[in-house]
Amino acid sequence: MKEIGVYELAELGLNQQATEFEKVILVAVHWLASAQTQMERANSLLNLVTCLETYFKTESGAPITATIAEGVAVLTVHTPEERKQRKSRVTYFYGLRSKLTHHGVGAVTGADLDELTLICRDLTLLMIRNRSKFKKHQDFKLWLDEQKLGAVVRFPD
Repeated sequence: MKEIGVYELAELGLNQQATEFEKVILVAVHWLASAQTQMERANSLLNLVTCLETYFKTESGAPITATIAEGVAVLTVHTPEERKQRKSRVTYFYGLRSKLTHHGVGAVTGADLDELTLICRDLTLLMIRNRSKFKKHQDFKLWLDEQKLGAVVRFPD
């Protein structure tokens, strides 16, 4: 229980003076937990994508799919190849979410849900463990932008 962050989450839920960023984490945890109780796979997927959206919500007009996919990739895996793959998978899940939401169609497999659940779980644990570093949600988003833009660019020889 300690390893998966249950005690930290309980502490966070009991905190009457939670920061804005901690409240964002609690909302995301709600969507992650709700996904586990759904009878239909489509509803589980919608809840899991909403969990991700909670962390990376954008100002109106910003490209939400790319923002979510890049943020998840940067935070949850380490190598450029892993990040490309993770970004692609999250983009796929967001596209599937859009098909379900806007057209009422889309096949959600058990493997899709397993993968997306692990992504949401890993991201949420990371957020819980680093919650003291940010007071406001905007602080987190600014930090993440700095991380994404801080890469050293090298042109091929």
